[in-house]
Amino acid sequence: MLQRFKEQVAASRIWQYIVFVFIAWAGIWNIIEPLNISWITDHLLVWRLMLLAAALLIGAVQFMLATSRTLETIEVGGGSKSLDESYVSIGQPQLSVKVDDKNGAVVAVRGDFEKDSMDWALKSSAQKAKRVEFTYAHVNRFCFYLRVVVQKAGTGHTSKWIRFDNTIGGVEGNPTEEEMALPVDAKNKEHFLLCSIDIAEAVKRTFGQIGWEYARVMIFRVRGEGEIKSIRFK
Repeated sequence: MLQRFKEQVAASRIWQYIVFVFIAWAGIWNIIEPLNISWITDHLLVWRLMLLAAALLIGAVQFMLATSRTLETIEVGGGSKSLDESYVSIGQPQLSVKVDDKNGAVVAVRGDFEKDSMDWALKSSAQKAKRVEFTYAHVNRFCFYLRVVVQKAGTGHTSKWIRFDNTIGGVEGNPTEEEMALPVDAKNKEHFLLCSIDIAEAVKRTFGQIGWEYARVMIFRVRGEGEIKSIRFK
């Protein structure tokens, strides 16, 4: 709910007008204060406190919006992409939209873990994301993946897969191979799970063992059987 509120404020024309009015007010104040107009000088402290309070409030909201900016949201019937329409499948996974009592519209995914997968490609402006937040519920084994581009001085770039797997207890795989795995660290959210991942840290724990560093993220993938509420890149 808080995240949705932040997104609504960031996109609101009313908020943009408020910021514009404040900037205009501050500019005009710098002009008229030195003129020693009586209705200003008689209440100078009040006017200055009002300006300071407005500056602090607008600054705090702008900081909140900047630190929580969502680069791409993938969910049912909203966001920049629709979960049930914008994917590319491998194999024959089954997808359907259902309504959850607590989470609203969600996508139910069902497939053979070894053969089927579903991919969502990120738009170019979201590929520098620092964090991904995945809200989901697993039915049977259900893993999600990030296709990341990594870089190393003197070597150039290459792409790798990081698998997030709730059936393992630690880092798995060889950093010289194409895929490595990390355990899932998630918290409960309205009967679903919310997993928030620092992408650069995930790369550091896996392929960073031999010096690779995170450059960008290209694809989000799921395998198995579960339900998805949303995927957010920040």
